[in-house]
Amino acid sequence: KATTPEVDSTFEVRARYHLMDILHGNINVDEVALSSPTVVLIQNPDGSSNLDPLMKSQQGKPQAAPSQPSKPAQIAIKKLALTDATMRRIKLYKNSSRDMAELSHLNVTVDNVQNGQSGKLDLGAEIQVQDSGGGSGTNSAMQGKLSGSFGFALTGDLKPASIKGNARLDVSRAEGAWSELDRKST
Repeated sequence: KATTPEVDSTFEVRARYHLMDILHGNINVDEVALSSPTVVLIQNPDGSSNLDPLMKSQQGKPQAAPSQPSKPAQIAIKKLALTDATMRRIKLYKNSSRDMAELSHLNVTVDNVQNGQSGKLDLGAEIQVQDSGGGSGTNSAMQGKLSGSFGFALTGDLKPASIKGNARLDVSRAEGAWSELDRKST
């Protein structure tokens, strides 16, 4: 039984920022990059998960009292990048079967996150899903590639004003419950 989220310890974090601006309350960052992280979330047959210790550590902490509305944070982030990440979710069953969903070679870049400005989000990943049907004998599987590109605009208080773009899933293999997606693009 896993007790903590599994995280590959061979990842890199890089940040380039303007410390004096941040100290004066303006988030001014040229780049934040996270390369090659792996995160595995496991749900046990009893419903517990390897995230439980993290969630329990947050319980019982005092919540900040609501305050008077203040001016929105001033944010100028030129680039956020997540490269070659892997995110895997595993669900275990009492009969030793398991379901797995994985995004691998996940790349996400976000350019120009700034009050009242427009920005861009690009993403790409390989996707794999294996369903055991909870041990019912109805196995399903799907593999494909996901890609997308979106333009967005933020209001002065950082709320979404608009988003426009597209995403595409190219399925290379689909079996069982996923079979209708076989060799189709969505």
